[in-house]
Order: sequence, then C-alpha cells, then structure tokens
Amino acid sequence: MSLDKQLDDVLGYPPWDESVLEKSWWITFSGTREYVNTKHQGALLYRSLESVCFSLAIFLDAVEDLISSINMFKANSIRPSFWHRPNRAFVDRLEIRIQRGISSSSSCAMALVDHTRNFSTNYPVLNYDDKIKTSFSTNPEHRFVRGLRNYIAHVHITKANWQITHSGKGRMVRFILSPAELVKWDEWHPEAKAYIKQKTEVIDVEELFDSYSTKVRRFHIWFNSRVMDTFSDDITDYLRCKRFLDKLSIANEWRLLLIPASQRDDFDPYIHLGKYLSKQEREDVFSLPYRSKAQVDRIISLIDEHNSCTEEFRQKVYSLFKLSES
Repeated sequence: MSLDKQLDDVLGYPPWDESVLEKSWWITFSGTREYVNTKHQGALLYRSLESVCFSLAIFLDAVEDLISSINMFKANSIRPSFWHRPNRAFVDRLEIRIQRGISSSSSCAMALVDHTRNFSTNYPVLNYDDKIKTSFSTNPEHRFVRGLRNYIAHVHITKANWQITHSGKGRMVRFILSPAELVKWDEWHPEAKAYIKQKTEVIDVEELFDSYSTKVRRFHIWFNSRVMDTFSDDITDYLRCKRFLDKLSIANEWRLLLIPASQRDDFDPYIHLGKYLSKQEREDVFSLPYRSKAQVDRIISLIDEHNSCTEEFRQKVYSLFKLSES
C-alpha cells in the first residue's frame, strides 16, 4: 500500500481528532504535516493571510527605515563637523539610504495592495470594497504613493533634497520632493496630480509616509478583524491541528535529547542552558534553589512552549538535573 493511500485511509477528510492525527504521525510525521497542509480547508487560507501580514510588516519596516534614516540626518547634521569634507562619504551614504527608503516604501506599499486584493478575491470579507473605496480609492495621498512607485520604477529616481530652516519654532530639517518637477509627468492619476498641485511648495517625505502608513495600519487592523469574523472556524481548527503536530514533533525532540544525555554520567545540563534560555530567563531560573524541583520545573516551563513534556519525560529531566534531596 502506498504512503498516500495509508494516509487517506487513516485521515480521510477533516475535521480530525488528536488520536487520528497521532496515529498518522507515527506512520510518517512529514507526510502527515504535508497532508494537513494540503487537505485542511484552513491551511491555504491561513498561509495566504500570513503572506498578507508579512507584506504589511515589510512595508511598515521600509517606512520605519526611511524615517529612521531621516532622523539620523537630522541628529547628525546639527554638528558643524557633519558638513566637513572628511565626512562627505558618510553624508552621501545617508542620503542614498533615504532615497532607497522612498523607493522601497512606495514599492512595498503597492505590493501590499496587490497581495491584499488577491487575498480578498479568494476569500471575500464583508464590506471590503466599500472600505477600500473610502480609505484608499478616492484618497489623493494613496493615489500619489501609487503614482510615485510607477514614476520611480519607470521614469527615473526622484531625488529628495534636504531642506534646513530656522524660525521661531526652532530648527527644521526636511527631505522634500519638488511638486514643480513631479507634475511634468503626464501619467499621474487625476487625484494624484491634484495632490501634487495642492502642495504648492514642497512635499515632505517624512510627513507623507508617516501619514500614509498610519492609514494602512488602521485599515489592516480592520481587515484582519473581518477575516477572523468570517473564517475563524477554519483558521482555528487548522491551527489546532498544526499545534498538535508541533507538540508531537517537540515530544520526539525531547526523547532524542534525553535518552543519549541520560546515559552519560558526566553530562551537565546546566552547561547547555544558554542554547535554550535568554540571559533574563537564566537569571529567573537561578533565582530559585539550585537543583531544586521548582528550578527544574521552571526550566521545563520556559523551554516547553508546546506543552509536550509528558510526565515520563519530566521524570527523566529530574534525573538528568540530579535534583537535590532537600
């Protein structure tokens, strides 16, 4: 009998209880995981949602990097030595980082638009089209960012120049785009062109992407909430299956780790804690009595994220740590 046929006979179609999943896992752990990831109705849905969330994280990280670079320029440019000739390479590099940030932020923004649209096509949620229309379709700022991505990709890199001004409010450093230069391009969407013309003097890069990313973040809070309202049953059951298979895998790792270690008289598990625990977690562990049951139980609770340590394994861990009699 082929492996696929065995899995079909054992698992069939979801939903699956844990006893069936465990029986299949012992036939083939990798095959069972692949079967669940293929056959469960929530698997592709969850991976597609993960992809949208990852795309959002990439966009927000690009904006954060852009604004961080601008702030670095602000902080350093106040020093007279910043402008001295020996520092020219550093200044040039910082300006390039800012130009790259504008390009990547606008590109990542439009990639996120496509990824979210593709998801909503396959997994419709209530009021999605209306929300898109009110949040972005008629929003001049969104239209400008979309156009800016196309302008940079297909026309030329638009250079943001720094501008330093002093007033009663203090020193202001901005990286700006020139509306007069941008408006020369004929292919702006009418609302994007209106946005450019509204900015009669300059377009402040930091202000633009800070404002736009806030709108994007708010939309995706709403979007993720609607997705869960609509598909929570499928997602929840898939994650239940996935987590149970993770638990079985970790339990097997416990077994593979403990059996060889327990056969060595010279094995000291304390030496290896740095592989599994952070400095803060190790301090937490060593605040408890050395080689005490409480200390070892704390170590297990920190490492055993999937609650895979059975009573059998726990007793082996106690033996491995050579608990004190007191």
